[in-house]
Amino acid sequence: MLSQPSSKSRSFLLVLAVACLALSIASVAQHINPPGQDASPRPRGQQPSATLSICAQSCALAFHIDQVHALSVNVNWRNTSGKHTQQIKFLLPKGETYQIMETKFEGDGVQTSVLPVAGTWIQAKELTGKWMVQVYLDGQLVTQSGFILHRN
Repeated sequence: MLSQPSSKSRSFLLVLAVACLALSIASVAQHINPPGQDASPRPRGQQPSATLSICAQSCALAFHIDQVHALSVNVNWRNTSGKHTQQIKFLLPKGETYQIMETKFEGDGVQTSVLPVAGTWIQAKELTGKWMVQVYLDGQLVTQSGFILHRN
């Protein structure tokens, strides 16, 4: 006749069962792609990359605040098969976030975001100095660049 396990043994068995279940779930989760992610494995060295250009009438690193209607931020993506989310974060000269723009896209190519300047707080409050533009892919910083808005 089998005896009932002690409460200490039952507790141990319960903890063991929960640990095994957690390991099983973790193992399965590693093989499931998050929503919106490409299921095909990417070969080493083929990580997503981007080049960034900031343009008004022409691409440059400095712009006169009274002569710029808007700035276009062009991000040329490579090695980005599948669906992705791009975020462009504009940082003021003192480092605070001015604006974040989000774009959903699929595959390689150029994504353009436009930052209005004329008639905005940028011009009204003379937010001059060195700005930073940070580019994120699916929440991960990929590249960044600076530009200068100046009065003289």
